[in-house]
Amino acid sequence: MSVFQFFDMPATTVPKILTSVQETSGAGAAVAITVVGVGGYRHYLASCFWSYSAAPTAGALTIAGLNGEDLAMDITAAGPGPMGFPPVAGAVGTDLVVTLAGGGGAVVGKLTIFYATLPAVYTYQGATIAKSIARNLMPS
Repeated sequence: MSVFQFFDMPATTVPKILTSVQETSGAGAAVAITVVGVGGYRHYLASCFWSYSAAPTAGALTIAGLNGEDLAMDITAAGPGPMGFPPVAGAVGTDLVVTLAGGGGAVVGKLTIFYATLPAVYTYQGATIAKSIARNLMPS
């Protein structure tokens, strides 16, 4: 069951769920994408793609603002590096920050994320429902 079926939304009113953001660094510089937190809402990170123009001297990817599951990993090759996973929920009202460390020298980094921002609490037929819907981001 998708979130749209759960809330009994007709297919013609299904909104766009995932948003993409892409940023490119300057030579040797880090690149970061920040999705500003909104009170009462939670960000869901669906996927992340990165690359360097050449092998980095100290490559790394960090993701902060998740619900107690922040991520840090070293990158030792130019890539590209797709990182797909089930959507990971951020903490309510918290910024989601994805950073690709500077590659050093003239190395340029590129970073793309796909995410959704959804209410942390839903009201359906007069009842308040607090439910993580990360597994239901896309309609079935």
